Amino acid sequence: MNSDGNNSTELARTQVAALARSGARTLAVRGRDLLQRKEEAAEWLRKGLELRDVAPNDPRVRGPINPYAVTPPNDETKFRNAIEYVRLIKLGDSAEAAAMKLHMTSEDLEFAKTAHFFMPDTLAKFAHDEERRIQDVLLKREKMLDEAYQCFVKGNSLDPLNTELMYHLANALKQAYDSAPESDEECQPYLERSFALFRQAAALGHTESLFELGNQYSGRDTTLVKVDHEQATELYRMAAEKGHLMAHVILAECYAHGIGVNQDDEMAAYLSLKASNLEDENA
Repeated sequence: MNSDGNNSTELARTQVAALARSGARTLAVRGRDLLQRKEEAAEWLRKGLELRDVAPNDPRVRGPINPYAVTPPNDETKFRNAIEYVRLIKLGDSAEAAAMKLHMTSEDLEFAKTAHFFMPDTLAKFAHDEERRIQDVLLKREKMLDEAYQCFVKGNSLDPLNTELMYHLANALKQAYDSAPESDEECQPYLERSFALFRQAAALGHTESLFELGNQYSGRDTTLVKVDHEQATELYRMAAEKGHLMAHVILAECYAHGIGVNQDDEMAAYLSLKASNLEDENA
């Protein structure tokens, strides 16, 4: 760090030490004003936490002492991590396990703990706002999906042999079935119609439909049919021959473990290599 940087940091420490006599609230107010100046803001937080540790019963320490009480846009991810971190711990994860699941850095952990203990109201408000934002996004997505579905229905009626339209309409119907309550028997025709469209498109050589049917026969996806690994493997083979990357990956697993085919390590290695080459080509 250059001399100007050292002087700036030292000045910040001097100012903080002077204001510390006024208590943690003053530090918090000052810290909030300095969010864009990270070195000074960090120093306010450090001194505030120091006060709490040294004199936990000191009335000056009551209230938030954390300079992150204002939420700048680039801290939204930290707040989301903080909320999820606490939720995972409440569900029984250790602090270490929760942090690993969320790939949190030491800075993220410090932020999460500070937010939880010193700004619960701000955290709760952020969680509430986030929930509303998610609901708005879901509502917009639902409207977009509905519009897309209507497009696929109309398109399929105009061009019933268009395999792309068959596939997308089948997917839309399956999504409608998957998102419905389990007890809603009225949605069963959605799945039946979806399967029929996937099968029709696959019969016409549509690659993604072949792969989707493979997933259904293998039990990897929602389906009306009984699991049939031989049929699934054949569908994956047909999709792989058309250059489908994931079909190669799953087919390699089938050969490696003898699922639906005779176990064959050489074929598994060959398919894995082809999948790797396809991934490089698509990168």
